[in-house]
Amino acid sequence: MKFWLCIGFVVLLTACGNKELKSNWRTDEIIVDGSNRDWADRLIYNKDNDIAIGIVNDETDLYINISTTNRAMIQKIIRGGFTVWFNRKGNKDKTIGIRYPIGMNGAAPPFPKRLEGYGYNEYPDERPIERFGMRGGEFEIIKDKEDMALRIPVDNEVGIEVSHSFYEGMFVYELKLPLNESIDSPYAVGVRESELIGIGFETEKMENRSRMNRMNRRGFSGGRGGRGGAGDLGGRRRNSGNNFQVMEPLKYWIKVELAKVNS
Repeated sequence: MKFWLCIGFVVLLTACGNKELKSNWRTDEIIVDGSNRDWADRLIYNKDNDIAIGIVNDETDLYINISTTNRAMIQKIIRGGFTVWFNRKGNKDKTIGIRYPIGMNGAAPPFPKRLEGYGYNEYPDERPIERFGMRGGEFEIIKDKEDMALRIPVDNEVGIEVSHSFYEGMFVYELKLPLNESIDSPYAVGVRESELIGIGFETEKMENRSRMNRMNRRGFSGGRGGRGGAGDLGGRRRNSGNNFQVMEPLKYWIKVELAKVNS
């Protein structure tokens, strides 16, 4: 909390339990580049999740900023992936979701379907960067809770912009999504300005195996004849059930009243 106070442009979410927000009308340009430079006085701090949320809209697009310095939260987002869900009726039913970063889970085959016209050879990020869960070159669109997602490059022509950065301990996420579908924007929230929508923020559950890995390394390096220690010896295995720390996923929904011009 001290970090947010020193920034000076984050407003505390009332009572930390208020899950209804009002969007700000966009009065100047917002560049989706993974920074907070365009979000002065527009971020609201949520103490329960230790994140700052910013929401802005105009007559055509919705802009979202999520910022945090919480190391555990950053790890959840990077490793498990981060999905922003939208519901045009203001409830928690998942209508359309944008997953970015895709996370480590997205690195394993079978790969989701690509947007037509974009082949595998056009994705240079399908290389070792996957192990960090970043996959910054593409995102996924999920519609109506479907298991299979449509994977789209960040540099696209469907009207969606997304970016993130990690600098001096702060993770910043930005998203621009059309409010309504059109020929140029086939994926959208499906509402107009001034309407009430539901927005959910979600990460996948991940297990922290670091403690187990440390124990295995100590075991294999400290045994007799290169085999002893706390690893798997003589048909005996330690019960690893207590060696895994489950990182509780983020699942947070808010109701957002979209702004209208001159509001």
